[in-house]
Amino acid sequence: MEQFSLKPYVFSRIQSNWFTRPLHEASAAVTTVFVALLVAISLSVWNNSSIFGHSLASLVSASREAVFERGAYWQLWTTLFVHADTSHLLSNLLLFIPLSYFLIGYFGLSLFPVLGLLIGGLTNYLTLKSMPTHSSLVGISGVVFWMGAVWLTLYALLESKESVRRRVGKSLVIGAALFLPQGYEPHISYAAHTYGFLFGVATAFGYYALNRRKFKSAEVLETIVEEPADWEVEWALAQEAERLQFRDLLQDLATVSPKTSLDNRYSPDLRPCRTC
Repeated sequence: MEQFSLKPYVFSRIQSNWFTRPLHEASAAVTTVFVALLVAISLSVWNNSSIFGHSLASLVSASREAVFERGAYWQLWTTLFVHADTSHLLSNLLLFIPLSYFLIGYFGLSLFPVLGLLIGGLTNYLTLKSMPTHSSLVGISGVVFWMGAVWLTLYALLESKESVRRRVGKSLVIGAALFLPQGYEPHISYAAHTYGFLFGVATAFGYYALNRRKFKSAEVLETIVEEPADWEVEWALAQEAERLQFRDLLQDLATVSPKTSLDNRYSPDLRPCRTC
């Protein structure tokens, strides 16, 4: 048999990327401060606290009348820290804490809280425009939806250790499970959620485009050399033996003389036909 060998498998894969880097050291501290502010301000409003002779709720909770008729534009941001009740606060904290921790940890303070809070105010502005005059808008859920959209979109763009189909699919499934409404509740501002999520997707694409070179520089490739397994070698040897056997058979058939393949009793050169 001819000399035969099975070559090893040689391929490259991404060993590390942006998500394998260590987290920002301020991630836990900043998240803790925000949680403390959310809890403290909400509790103060629930307890009817006052400041400078005015009800705290009237100073920090946003309404269409206060913002657009009385010019209290600061309430677009202060109302983010006010919640209607305990269940409202806890439902937002459930997602806010991990999203804040990882967004700050992987992307720094410029994305969140700086850009996130600015867009939170814009989200509240657009939402209040569509609300009745005397209704109020409280809570940080618009920002939470923005945070979720940013994280899921950046994950799909940056997690290069997985295939594009797999990471996009995971983002869509997780996003649908966490952010699609399970039903209609009249006290929930679905407009704020929608604006927040759409702004989050747009922010993620813009942030990726501006920092694409930096993200790509974090990717480290490694070359993998895998020797074939014993069963692969045995299977390949068997296939090669069958191929050589078939080749030899074809060569033998090609060398057979057409004359010797005839029945010699019909050849006049060999002997007379018995039946004549």
